Amino acid sequence: ASESTSQVASGGLSKVASESATKGLSELASEGLSTGGGDGGEADEDWGWDAYDEPDADTWFYDADESRTEDAGWTWDDAQDAQGDNNWDTEWLPAERDESFSGHVNATWNAMMTHVSPGISSAGTTAVDGKALVRAGVSKVLNIEEHPKNHMLLEVLTFLPMLPPLLLIAFLVRAASLTMSMHGLVQFACLFCAGYSGLLIVAAVLTGDEPLAAFQFMAGHGAYIKYQFLVATAYTLFLALLYVNVCVQRCGSMALIQQVLGTTIGLHYYLGTFHPAMIALPPESVVGLSVGVPTYFFYMFIFFLMGVLPERTKAVGEEEEDDKTYGGGKGQD
Repeated sequence: ASESTSQVASGGLSKVASESATKGLSELASEGLSTGGGDGGEADEDWGWDAYDEPDADTWFYDADESRTEDAGWTWDDAQDAQGDNNWDTEWLPAERDESFSGHVNATWNAMMTHVSPGISSAGTTAVDGKALVRAGVSKVLNIEEHPKNHMLLEVLTFLPMLPPLLLIAFLVRAASLTMSMHGLVQFACLFCAGYSGLLIVAAVLTGDEPLAAFQFMAGHGAYIKYQFLVATAYTLFLALLYVNVCVQRCGSMALIQQVLGTTIGLHYYLGTFHPAMIALPPESVVGLSVGVPTYFFYMFIFFLMGVLPERTKAVGEEEEDDKTYGGGKGQD
């Protein structure tokens, strides 16, 4: 009797417990659906599931997103507003625009010290580290111990692999000097500049944007300023070549025209592209010539004209003077 009583009691208790648990879970589920469902209850007046992607204006989302205001939009030509540009040099503040000579010098110096000089320093450090690695490799492969007595030998063996490329460059320069006259070298340089201008025109037509401004926007001011210094260095060498050509051509009219046209293009590029880059601005219009295709077409036309100008014809008697200079002809008799 006692065993049956205990079985009945335990069965009743388990049945009551299971019913209570089932009822409690159903009630909790119904309450959750009524308060947090898709239609929203009293607790869902300020936040609904359909508004998940659009937080309320009083939440932290808009506190962190200041660009939602009308006057807080990001402007890519503002050096103090680095939002959205991962390549921007946030620690660089370009010089204020000053059209005086000292203002141009200060802007160029500021940009060079900020962007170009650190790269040159790091390149020098990398070169020193690379030389040390090559020296260590030569020492290990040839089994030459690092010792003050072996210093000169290791230095020579370290720089020895650079000798063949240097000899090849010297050979090519020598061959070019023998096969190409000064006039031909100037022609090649002018046509090369014309081709570069043509590439900029093609880029502008294909993309619909000003190519240098797009490069400045996408790469950031650091890379763009380094590129402008590279272009300025190359063009300075080009102007030096034109000056040497004037001397070789004995101030011939065609050589002088090339020098004047090349200097004019360089000045226009400086005012419209190089200097604006130093103060964090895209290329600008100069003397009414619009940026983009019109400017580059003008450059291409002038460079092509410089390249097709004929060589100066020597006057009577200059051949004999040249023979005396180069050691030939009757002047040596």
